[in-house]
Amino acid sequence: MLPAWLHSCPQGAHKLLCRRVGVALGLLCCMCLVHSDMQGCLSACLCAGDVVACSGRNISSVSMHGLTFASRLDLSYNQISVLDAEWTPVPLAKLDTLILSHNVISHLSPGSLCRLPILRYADLSSNRLRSLSALTFCELQHLEVLLLFNNQISEISPQSFAGLHSLHRVYLSWNRLTEFPTGILVGKLSLPHLEFLDLSNNLLTGVPVHDIMSLPSRQQAGIYLHGNPLVCDCALHALLWYWARRSFLPVIDFRGDYTCFLSGFGTAVSPLPLNCSGRVMDAPLDYERGVSKVHVGDTLILHCGDSAPAQLHEPLLWLTPAQSVLWPGDHTEALRVYPNGSLLLTAARPEDSGTYTCITFMSMGNLSRTVEVVVRERDPNDQTFSTALTTLASCGTSLVLVLLYLYLTPCHYWCKDKKASRLARVVFTLPDDGNASYTQGISAGPMDDALGGTVNTHDS
Repeated sequence: MLPAWLHSCPQGAHKLLCRRVGVALGLLCCMCLVHSDMQGCLSACLCAGDVVACSGRNISSVSMHGLTFASRLDLSYNQISVLDAEWTPVPLAKLDTLILSHNVISHLSPGSLCRLPILRYADLSSNRLRSLSALTFCELQHLEVLLLFNNQISEISPQSFAGLHSLHRVYLSWNRLTEFPTGILVGKLSLPHLEFLDLSNNLLTGVPVHDIMSLPSRQQAGIYLHGNPLVCDCALHALLWYWARRSFLPVIDFRGDYTCFLSGFGTAVSPLPLNCSGRVMDAPLDYERGVSKVHVGDTLILHCGDSAPAQLHEPLLWLTPAQSVLWPGDHTEALRVYPNGSLLLTAARPEDSGTYTCITFMSMGNLSRTVEVVVRERDPNDQTFSTALTTLASCGTSLVLVLLYLYLTPCHYWCKDKKASRLARVVFTLPDDGNASYTQGISAGPMDDALGGTVNTHDS
């Protein structure tokens, strides 16, 4: 049936033309209606410009037709269980934000996100995901933020995040991870721009301290580890103390939530501070212990190995009895760590006594050496005994010198020829008076005719 306005067309040739124009306009309107239905907002959603809100509409399956205009799509709080590769038949070339939180998604089909070429923000939190397979995210080069917290993820493929070179923030808290996803941070598939990695409240019992310490500070400052059943060891303690010293937010904001468990005891304690001695050291550290005793005021040098290396090849740190962390180049009032890793203790005090632990971070595992330093006051009795011993030694030395002087002195007069060294009685006979004589005790010598007379020599 023709519309009423077509009956008002003039009679004759103009009537035929008028009707043709009318039919064309009708067809055009129908096409516009069909096109608008294909490109328009879904009946279960609310559209506002380029924002499509389908939250809380009890949607169980996803089939997004005609949403090529959308830049933000919110499908949260629904009953979606699977996101397959055909959930959007055409690429959503403008979509940069996808929200799928609070659904029951247990599986992400490979390629399910491949038709979102400029996606920057993806929220898949509060679902039932158990694992992340390889290339789940299709190397989305523009993806910056990925929310995966509050799922059941226990396994992450090393290639799950491959190609996500723009990724800055990953939220993996409140899952069931038992291993630290090292590949995200270290290796060929690492994410160079990642500055926020939330692994809190999982099932991690250990972390790769060596790999974490090798990261730039900007990446270390964004690793959240609180709420995990970590096993206590001094490497973990040193890592957390270093973060606290640098005022990294993961430790500053959640300081009270960092606990660790003593190996074999199941007792939760706080690693800040953590007494790195005794049973705590039974955690995965190779371990060597020694004792060094010094007196107050003495200087002591401790080496991380048997001797001081000429050059430091592996990163290391020292833990002091005050639970402070010292790196090569650091120093306090009494302590200094040399560039080669040796620790210098100057002017030792009793309060400097305690356990000093050196931890070397090696690729094959952490190596620890612990030295128990005992600083003692000098015993006055020991000092008195030392003084008496010194005095006795001095007296003995003096006696020996006197004896040497008396018996080993070089010979002078008395050890010469007896004739030249004895005292003689000399009788001088004057030539004019034979009866007159002069007797005098002199040293004998060649005195013939000394006085123009005769010399008679008699032994005294």
